[in-house]
Amino acid sequence: MVLTALQLKERQHYIGGSEVGAILGFNKYKSALEVYFEKVDGIESSVNNSYTRWGHILEPIVRNEFDEILRKHSKLWVHEEAHTKYHKDHKFLAGHVDGLICRNIKKDPSTNSTIHKLQKEDPIEAVLEIKTVSYNGRRKNWGEENHDLDCLKHRIGIEQASIGLKGDIGEIPESYYCQCAFYMALYDLPKTYLVAYFGNDMPFKVYQIDRDMEFEKNMLETLVDFWENNVLKGIPPKPRTLADIIRLYPNGIPDKTIIATNEIAEKSFEFDRLKTKIKEAKARKEELKGDMKIFMGKAELLLDVAGNRLRKWFRGKGKKFSGKLLKEKRPEIYEDFRIDQDTERFT
Repeated sequence: MVLTALQLKERQHYIGGSEVGAILGFNKYKSALEVYFEKVDGIESSVNNSYTRWGHILEPIVRNEFDEILRKHSKLWVHEEAHTKYHKDHKFLAGHVDGLICRNIKKDPSTNSTIHKLQKEDPIEAVLEIKTVSYNGRRKNWGEENHDLDCLKHRIGIEQASIGLKGDIGEIPESYYCQCAFYMALYDLPKTYLVAYFGNDMPFKVYQIDRDMEFEKNMLETLVDFWENNVLKGIPPKPRTLADIIRLYPNGIPDKTIIATNEIAEKSFEFDRLKTKIKEAKARKEELKGDMKIFMGKAELLLDVAGNRLRKWFRGKGKKFSGKLLKEKRPEIYEDFRIDQDTERFT
């Protein structure tokens, strides 16, 4: 769902659905520590690229198309939820869903081609979550679709199924599973239908996520702990990634020592072995290169017996930029173009 400027500002005061995976450790692109700093510093990181832009543009299109399919083949329809939903017991847990799947019990919803307002008598059956997925690199995180919507099952010809966090069939990215589980907890609903549009695949794919009360219990306990013992107390959560460590400890304490565990000591030994192998490999590489150059003499191309190119050795004159020379000849210009940067050495 595309949030307004006010809704984005309000997000500093609660945990939202898109942040749950990071807090639980299931988001490879974001950590709990990043979410923590967004809350305590009052600054929300925003990813503004072509993926998010097209996601915002395509979301209402996908929602309307899915709603039209539901109306044609069932008494189900999509309610576009525009309000922030808060957890009944924890007001610092809130979210904005892409829609709610409802059942119209009074009239045939196919007679109405547009999304209509939710009536009190219309039971809500599921959460609707919409994802637009870039084809390159990300589709591999998705399995085959699976759901139990009768109208779509008949049209596509698949069997009923449900998925779990690690399900082999109907698998979705773990952070999206966490987001859907969170929304089901907010709305107290038994399932989510996640509609994924992959750009060049038509029609879109539908995944059913059934509510898992044990997972939900653990999820809520972790979120409450994060909010009460980290955010409210101003205590950063335990760092989980290298980026977390660097952000939390940008400078080491001189002469501070720490005793390695057996596991870390073995990694240190392996690190040394790899350094030695790399050094030996580089030396061997230069030796091989020298042998080939000596053999080639004045030739530029080295071919195999079938005429295929093995190597090309270009020799000539060229120019390169010399920072050292600039520093000697124009020190004032050299200083103007120097910038501060984080540096480190790991030996």
